[in-house]
Parts: sequence; C-alpha cells; structure tokens
Amino acid sequence: MVLEVFVCPRRCAGQGAGMSFHRHHRRCLDTAVSHIHRDLRHCGGNRTAFSGLVAVVSARSNLMSTPMTGDGRFVQLEALRNLAAFHRAFIGDPCTWPGAQGHPLVVVDSLARHVLGRYPTSRFLASVWFGEDTAPLRQQRHWFIAHARGKPFRDLQLPLLMTRKMEHVLLHGPHHLDVTASLRRAEVLGLGGSPELATAILATQLGRSFAREELWRPILELMCRHEAQLDLVDLPPLVEYVASHDATVEIHTPHGVERRPLRDRTSMGGVTLPTLVAEAKRWHRSPARRPDHRRLFWTPSKWRGFTFEVDVGCLPPRTIRWEIVEIVDSYSLVEEGYAMRNCVATYAHKCKRGAATIWSLRRHGEGDQPRSLLTIEVDPRRGAVVQVKGPRNRAGTPRALELLRAWATREQLELRT
Repeated sequence: MVLEVFVCPRRCAGQGAGMSFHRHHRRCLDTAVSHIHRDLRHCGGNRTAFSGLVAVVSARSNLMSTPMTGDGRFVQLEALRNLAAFHRAFIGDPCTWPGAQGHPLVVVDSLARHVLGRYPTSRFLASVWFGEDTAPLRQQRHWFIAHARGKPFRDLQLPLLMTRKMEHVLLHGPHHLDVTASLRRAEVLGLGGSPELATAILATQLGRSFAREELWRPILELMCRHEAQLDLVDLPPLVEYVASHDATVEIHTPHGVERRPLRDRTSMGGVTLPTLVAEAKRWHRSPARRPDHRRLFWTPSKWRGFTFEVDVGCLPPRTIRWEIVEIVDSYSLVEEGYAMRNCVATYAHKCKRGAATIWSLRRHGEGDQPRSLLTIEVDPRRGAVVQVKGPRNRAGTPRALELLRAWATREQLELRT
C-alpha cells in the first residue's frame, strides 16, 4: 500500500495576519483529512480508526495545530493514519486517552503508548509513526509495539547484533534522532567510540541504512578501537570508499603483500585504519573514479537569518557583525566543512530531501574575511536545533552560544543541545 499524502497549495501573498493564517491552516487541514478519508474508503476499519483518532487528538491535544511542512504536508495526519493502520493491535481505547500537550513527537508518543503498549518506551521510538507507509517503517512500527509490550529491544529482529550496552545507550539516547540513526549511534558508542565519532558517522550513509552490515561492523570496530588515529575529516571519504564496489586493501601476509577486496569480516584480517584511510584517499584522487560533481540546491527553510552588530568605537575593527545564515547548496556546505574542519559537507542529500537545515554563525570584522564560529543543524520536522559545533567539533564560545540562544528564541526553535 502506498501512502498518498495531500500537498497543500501555497498560501496567498498578503495572508500574514494571525487570523488569516489560522483560517488557511484550518482549511488545508480539513481538506487533507478529507483526502485521507477518500483514500481509505475501501478500508473501513482503518477509516473508522483514523476518524476516531482525529476526534480525540483534536479535543485533548494541540497536535492538530502543528503547521504544514515546507512541502505542504501535515506530519500529524501521517502519524494518525499510520497508527490507524494498526487498529487491530490496539489494546487501549483511544477514547480513554488523557491527552497531551507540546511537540508533535510528545503527543504521538503518549497516544501510541496508550493504544498499543503496556510499558513506558523511549520517546524517540514514536518517530516511527511519522512518514510514509514503507516496508522499513512498518517493520520499525512492529518493533515499537513489541517493545511497548515488554520485549527487550535487543531481542527484536534488528538489522544488527545488539549488546546490553548498546541497548542501554539506545534507550537513553536523544529524542531528536529517528530509529535508524539511534541504532547506529548506539552501535558506535557500544563499541567504545566517542560521541563525536558517532555524530560524524550519522552524517554519512551509515546513519540512514544498515545495508551490508556484515561489512560495516568490523569497519566500525576498527574505527572505535583506533579512533585516535582517525581525523574525522577523513571519515566521509572513507565511508564512501568502503561502500563502493571498488574497495580493496593491501594485506601483508607471510607470502608477501596481497590486494584483497573488502567484503566482510573474513577480509579484514591484517587491515589497519591508517592503511584503509590511505587507500580511500588514493581512490578519491584516482581519475578512474567518477564522482557526482553536480551542485545541489535546496529550498530555504521558513526561519530567518540573524544579524547583530556592535560598534566598538575608534579601535579597529570599528564595527563587528555577527550573522547566522542558512546554507542552501552543496558547494557552500563544502566550504563550511573546510572552514570548520568538520563533516558537514556530507549533509547535502539530507538537506536536499528536507530532513535537515544547516546554518552558520559567522563573525565579520571591518576589512576582515568572515570567520565561521558555529555550524548549526536544525531539524525542520521538529523545529529544533539538534547539533551545534564549533571549529573541529569543539564547543562554541560563550558569546557565540549566547547569540545562538537569542536567534533560537526569536525563531521559536527548541534548543536540544
């Protein structure tokens, strides 16, 4: 079954007043609900369950006031429709739900645990109810139900072998990550890696997929065991190289040096991290490699930038200006990554598909080149600042963090760092 999502037409110019916006939001929401009712006309049980959930959350929460996304989708309706698809598994009556207020994740988490579970669950798990009706997400929704009914997470049919330590890290992790990213983060930390390494890994394709896990587990073990030998700037090209079908490495054996393809744990014997990084760099410089050099662009988010100027009198520079600017193309992400010595360049496709927006706090002195002080990730689905990094992934200065808080307050962004 393919989930059809209603896309709301663009708002008319001049409809900036609060009352006009509220009426427009209400009209679009009602239209989207009607579209879902129409799509479910041949699924009587799902349609009845969806109608009941809409009525309950409208009366007992602020969920329906969640604005549409930049591409005109209502994430709260997607979540209710996905929950309704599991109505046969309900063990709690939606009509007895006490209600909840706050962020959509908070409300959906409360509702899902009431109708489907017996035990408390970590809030990040509720993210499985958002999004389309795809096979991977359906599997994760079954994980939610099983875990909410008392089954240990490590005993579920997961795409990775999970230890007790990984399970502990997973269930006490941050709420803003989805389940795939949370699992990968728990794996890295459970193997002994640092939070900085985990964050850098999540920015690569490993934060979105568990394909070829028989290959990646030994690679991750190698990274975590010898993290001191790895510059995080080298991580994205290393991951790209290992993911390619060209990945080979030189192995020193008693019979000499052999070049062995990287396939799984059996091919990792004798491989060192510096050797692997060197192979990745050589592969990236190879003329046989045909990378995609297209410049990617994406639509700016709904949040505004920030400018703050200080006149320091006769001392040069006479005026200092701080700016928070949004990065909206892949080349600018690369420049930010070089300036800050971080892996933000790997976020291009994540930004392109609307799963993240990246901002840069920069200091301008009169006559000086602008200098980046913070790289900021905002999750547009949750309206939250989820990552803030200074140069080389260090913490920002007190002044920079103060300006970040002022901007987040003005734009009504939640700070989760």
